[in-house]
Formats: sequence, structure tokens, C-alpha cells
Amino acid sequence: MDASALRAFNAPAPEDYYALLSLDLDEKPSQEDIKSSYRKLQRSVHPDIIGDSATALAVVLNACYSTLSNENLRAVYDQQLREYRKIGGTFDGRAVSRWSGPTGETRAVFVAENECIGCTNCTRIAPSTFFLEDEHGRARVGTQWADDEDCISEAVQSCPVDCIYYVDKAQLPLLEFLMKGCKRENPGLMGRRRSGNMGPPPACECPFDKAATFVRTRKNVEVKEAASSGRPLHDGLTAAAIARAWLDLPSDARDKGWPEWADGTSAPSSSAPTIADAAIAKVVADWDAAATPAAAAAAAGQAVGFGGQADVRVAGAARTEGHG
Repeated sequence: MDASALRAFNAPAPEDYYALLSLDLDEKPSQEDIKSSYRKLQRSVHPDIIGDSATALAVVLNACYSTLSNENLRAVYDQQLREYRKIGGTFDGRAVSRWSGPTGETRAVFVAENECIGCTNCTRIAPSTFFLEDEHGRARVGTQWADDEDCISEAVQSCPVDCIYYVDKAQLPLLEFLMKGCKRENPGLMGRRRSGNMGPPPACECPFDKAATFVRTRKNVEVKEAASSGRPLHDGLTAAAIARAWLDLPSDARDKGWPEWADGTSAPSSSAPTIADAAIAKVVADWDAAATPAAAAAAAGQAVGFGGQADVRVAGAARTEGHG
């Protein structure tokens, strides 16, 4: 898979009307603030100025202003946005784990916590890299590459349920972001299924599957439909439409209109390519090929991640039925 296409699709982007206007919901911007931001963007990123690549954003901006300039609609929107943020929040492109890897290292370590049974093996073998999070008692990476590679490799191999993966560094922020919102289930029930003692169907959620859905939603979203009346004012489809429309802009227009998203940490870099349908289709195809067991791939010097192509996959541990 083309690495630039992966970066484009993993790029964080504004996903709500306030972020689109460079405003903060919690600061309760005034109607004058909303109008001023809207007019500024209309002048700088209108299709008459930018071209066809700004058409979708014009639709989103108009829906944004129609909603936020109406106090009744705004109250409903604010409530729906707060509920949406409770579920998962906005992807800002930052990894949850700290980075301590060597320069040039392209791999990262990721624990699929939905598959983890909290055995503590990895935390004992590589304690500077792994820890048990408090809420669910599952292993998590706190600092990437904080132990030497031999220790980390031993920790990976010691996992009895093969829930530790090496993924491409570029994939890590999205996986860690989505993992926060994944449901977990009782390790006892997971054990019953592994032993053949059946039990209820899996109730947990897989971060790899959720990431594939994230990508497909951005690929397939119809911006006009998502911004139309008769729908919830804010939900996952609205967020995807806002992000898609924004990412379709030329990078220089994004940098100029939203400098806070162009600092290289919370936003796509100015060199990130425009999202083209061909690139999106390729990214999604690679996501769909991600079911290759990493243990088998590791033997060939490859592994599992978002993509199924050798240039994206980096070694890991085998996926099991535990992810549901």
C-alpha cells in the first residue's frame, strides 16, 4: 500500500462544527464569533477560489452556519455533540503511548485489549513497556520500546492469547484512539470459548475492525446526505462528512484556513496528499486484507496491521477468536 495514502487516511481532521470554525464548544462562543469565523472561511475556501475540491466543504460550512446560528438547533447540536464525545471523542492524531524508539524505527507495539486476559506476563517481562490499566485490568503499552527488543519479543511470545501486535508506527494513533472505545468482556467467558465450553457469543469489540469501519465511513460518506435535514445534527456520519470535506481541500488551503491543525502534531502535515477515491479504495482494500495471522507473517518477516501488503505490515502475534 502506498504510505502516503495511509497517512492521508489516518490524518486527524476537524470532526464537528465548532472545530471546523476553529472555536471551542466549552467556551460557549457568541453568535458574533460564529458569524465571523464562518465568513472568514467562506472568503478563503470558497469553491470560486479553491476550485471543485472545496465544493463538499462549502456544503458542510453552510450546514454548520445554519445549525449554529439558530439557537434552538444549536442547543440540540451541542447536546448531541457532547454525547458523541462521551462515546469516543475526536481523533487528534496523537498516540496514547509515549515514544522512546530509536530514530528510524517504523514499528510500534499494540495490545488488543479486547483479547487480553490480564495474565501479566508481558508486564513482568518488559515492565518499562507494558503495564496493566486500572479500569479493566488489561495490558497496555505505556512507552514504546522502553525495554530492549529481546525483552519485548519475549513478552510478545509469552502472551497465551496472542493479543500483542507490532503495527506500523503510522497506524498506532488511530488504533489506540479506537481501542479506548472498544467494549471488553469478562476474561472467564473468553476462556470458556477457547476451551470449547461455548458460552455466550463474543460481546467485545475489535480495534482492527473498528478502524476498518472508520476508514470505510470516511470513504463512502455522502457529504450532502450527511449534512441534510432530517438526520441527527451530530453523529458518526456527520463527523466523517466534516473530516472528508476538510481533507479534500488542498493542503495549502488547510494550512491557511486552519493553522492550528498544521503544526505537525494535532493535524495532518502540509505535505499530506488530498484524499482521492483511488487512494481511498486502495487503503480500504488493504484494511480488508488485515486478517493474515501475524505469527505466520512473522515467519516471513511480515505481520498484521491495517494493511495486508508487505510494505505496511510489521511483525506481531497471531490474532485469535477472542476479539469477537
